[in-house]
Amino acid sequence: MKLEKHYDGTRPVFDPTLPEAMLQGLRAESVEIQEAPAGSRPRLLRTRRERLITGGAAFTATLIAMAVCLFVLDATGWSVLVGVTGMFLYIPLHLPKGGIKEELTYLFMGCLTSLGGLGAVTLGVFHPSLAVLAPCLLIHLVRYPYFVYLGERAVYVVPADRFVDPSTLGIGERKKLRWIRNACDRVERAERLIPGFDGRSALIVLREEEWIVARDLARIAPLSAKVERFKAEAASDRVRSAVRPQVAAVEAANRGVERRRGRIAAYMRPVDGALTAYREWEQLSQLPGSVDDYIDLIARGGSDPAGPLPHDLHGDPALHAARDAVDERVREANEAAVWLISETQEHG
Repeated sequence: MKLEKHYDGTRPVFDPTLPEAMLQGLRAESVEIQEAPAGSRPRLLRTRRERLITGGAAFTATLIAMAVCLFVLDATGWSVLVGVTGMFLYIPLHLPKGGIKEELTYLFMGCLTSLGGLGAVTLGVFHPSLAVLAPCLLIHLVRYPYFVYLGERAVYVVPADRFVDPSTLGIGERKKLRWIRNACDRVERAERLIPGFDGRSALIVLREEEWIVARDLARIAPLSAKVERFKAEAASDRVRSAVRPQVAAVEAANRGVERRRGRIAAYMRPVDGALTAYREWEQLSQLPGSVDDYIDLIARGGSDPAGPLPHDLHGDPALHAARDAVDERVREANEAAVWLISETQEHG
């Protein structure tokens, strides 16, 4: 199955305790995964490399066997039989998403290609001693690339309990997940842009929180929809009264999700402040670069500006103030990261 970024920007969420090598690939825009039973071991299948090896073995074995039959045993019929049988030796260790049907389709395409080889034999294009070997070689030269590129480059085998597909959630649940994902993206951006900003430990916590929220929402979503349907279709107050415990359970679960989101929001306020301060400093630092152009413009215009123009990059008070603001916001964001880690460890 193919998991990809949802139309509203929501992406699949994976258990952050999965192997790091897998997580790097799973965070791509679109990824091919194979759902495994809950509790099983996650794996990375390098299917194209496997096909390259197994297909190469089939190709080489067929060619050698044909040559032995033809040149050593002088058994042309056996050589033809080996060449045709060899087309069925390309057996993948892992079937593609289309299953055996897709493999048979490509086998059929290889068989059609063989008609060209048989025609070459009929026309006597090849030397008589190669009249059998050459057409079969041509057939397998087509069959082998088909076999290799039929499979995905890599397939991730992920247990069902270690990922959440946002397409299975409602609009409200996806919106909550997207909000957390956007927070992670902003922390990554701040880490990349702002000197002194340390968001690594906070980012680990955010991804853990994203996973917990995604897992909770996946459990809440179907029950919430069911409760809402009961409330909307209730025939009497007695039915509405009977469904109150279920409503209370859903509301309690949602409060847990909101509590986590509230923690993230508290951390993100200084992070967003640091990003804004850095953007302010970045814009101010670009102004002095063209001061000479403005001075020349005034000189040619024959009139004075309304106020003084900045003439020294390091002497500009606004730039210094912006730099100090960045440092202050970074300090606040780093303190907030310590608070977030402590709060998460204490309250879960």
